[in-house]
Amino acid sequence: MFSKEYFTYLLKSKKYLLLLIVLITLLNVLGNAHNAVMMLLQGFFTIVLAFAVPFDVFYHVHNKKAVDTFFSIPVSRKALLGTGILFSFLVVYLPFACGIIRYGTGAKDVNTLLLLSEMALTCLTTIVFNTLLYLIGNNLVDGVVMAGAYTFMPIAIISVMNNFVYSYVAGINSVEFYTIRYLSPICTGIYLFDSGVQLDGGDILSIFALIAILIVSAYLLKRSYVDRAAERADSQSTAFFSFPFVINFYLITCLFLIASFYNIRYDSLKEFVEDLFVPYLLLFAVYVAAYFLYRRKFYFSYKLPLFYVAVMAVSLLCASLCMDYKGFGLSQKYEKAKERDYCTINSWADEGSLMYHDFKEETGYDPVYVQTFIEVGSNENDLKSKVNMSEETSEIIEKFRQDAIEYFYEKKFEDSDNGSMYITDKENNRYYQYYLKNAPDLESIRKLAKDPAVSVTITTFDREYKMLSDGTLELIFDYSNDVTKD
Repeated sequence: MFSKEYFTYLLKSKKYLLLLIVLITLLNVLGNAHNAVMMLLQGFFTIVLAFAVPFDVFYHVHNKKAVDTFFSIPVSRKALLGTGILFSFLVVYLPFACGIIRYGTGAKDVNTLLLLSEMALTCLTTIVFNTLLYLIGNNLVDGVVMAGAYTFMPIAIISVMNNFVYSYVAGINSVEFYTIRYLSPICTGIYLFDSGVQLDGGDILSIFALIAILIVSAYLLKRSYVDRAAERADSQSTAFFSFPFVINFYLITCLFLIASFYNIRYDSLKEFVEDLFVPYLLLFAVYVAAYFLYRRKFYFSYKLPLFYVAVMAVSLLCASLCMDYKGFGLSQKYEKAKERDYCTINSWADEGSLMYHDFKEETGYDPVYVQTFIEVGSNENDLKSKVNMSEETSEIIEKFRQDAIEYFYEKKFEDSDNGSMYITDKENNRYYQYYLKNAPDLESIRKLAKDPAVSVTITTFDREYKMLSDGTLELIFDYSNDVTKD
């Protein structure tokens, strides 16, 4: 699995690459440990090298002249593969390791050693994974595209899911699908590096995920390289998961991403498609160009527009159904505020609102605008309040929430929000965010203020009040006179 002669050849033939590595190492060692730009550069160089170095070392598999030469030398393919991976690992990892040792407390420090080990596993897994993807294609362009496309597939998936959820499920802003990062060694490695050396549940799962990817990728890479036919070099990629699969996958991703914007301002799908006709047309042009790149010649078939229109129709149908069926009930995933759940309601009322006139009548003061901040329960970081919210408070909050959900699915682009409500479901450790069409009326606020678990603050242009449990207002600040009331 290792050839000393081939390793020596790589050292001699990659002089410019090794010179670049020396410069990067010096940059890491001589840099400032507290310089955020320097730390970002280290991570950037490591990621770039994890892609570029294996492509350079194994370039011969996609070159007709080189592949015959490399596969005919008196060195086994296993040795060529093992030596190439080892060389790539050392070139990618050593500059990063020098930076960690430089910025750590010392090479013998436990945390430094653990971080070095985590990054070694990440670099080795990424190199093996990228090399495998590089070999899926039968030519240089396809190989590079495969490596990049599959590496960022998890990010594409989570982006589409988050956009659809944000656009069509009231109260939920994102999908808690963090485990998808385990499909990408780079994403997993970035998570490990950001979290430091903690060895918590996330770190352990990430390490196991990297080991699993490494084992599977190494096995498939060995079979792909050792049994690879030399005739595949510089030919069209024919494997199922090669270029055509990637083109279709990212087309589906882009079309669903566009469809996720349907609910913002449009009354009908026809209006939406007409308004986004140009982006749809440009995407189709890119789709056709991708097939041109794949086949190295102009290619057009009735299957291309047929597949494009079919996926576009499915994406728009999903968007329409999500709006018509109000997120298929996912907006009701959180049932009702209870006991120690933490809720905040921040709303504002202008001259045209009922809240504005009720407040003006109550105080005899023209407020210009009224902003209400309602805090229910105790925050995770504030353990002073031990009082649970009452059932009446829970009912009022639920009424606000249901009104906000209805507003979400009826909202038009020209409508403006008049507040927001945040709820932390402590039992399930989930967070929900809603937008209010109308500011809460003064009567509802008074009912909330009766609850010891509720704190109500009302702010105007130049004054701030606290609502007491009996519904009266206590002036806290008068900014116009810069006077503070106790």
